[in-house]
Amino acid sequence: MDELLRIHALTVELPTAAGWLRPVNEVTLRIAPGEALGLVGESGSGKTMLSLALMGLLPPGARVSGEAFLNADEGRQKNLTNLGEPEWRAVRGREVAHLFKCRRTFCGARGLSSHLRM
Repeated sequence: MDELLRIHALTVELPTAAGWLRPVNEVTLRIAPGEALGLVGESGSGKTMLSLALMGLLPPGARVSGEAFLNADEGRQKNLTNLGEPEWRAVRGREVAHLFKCRRTFCGARGLSSHLRM
């Protein structure tokens, strides 16, 4: 397996009263097994929307185009841009996860380190 995650031209558009807003515009990247990726950018640059798109947690009315393929543990490729909610429930937290900006919001008072200990 050459890559764990492959994203090509991923775009997210959100409906607003003034028209469509595009917080994620044709993002392309690859992550190999064992690699880690940190997204850095200004507030409002689309980091969270990209992550929420990869988790199937976008707000109602959002449009997604492009490709996002996850190579699952069993060797099958999953297209994250067209999973249904039952499929997402099987993927979220097992194959993909989102670490929220505020570690206390996500992990409680113990922080993230307590969740990483095995």
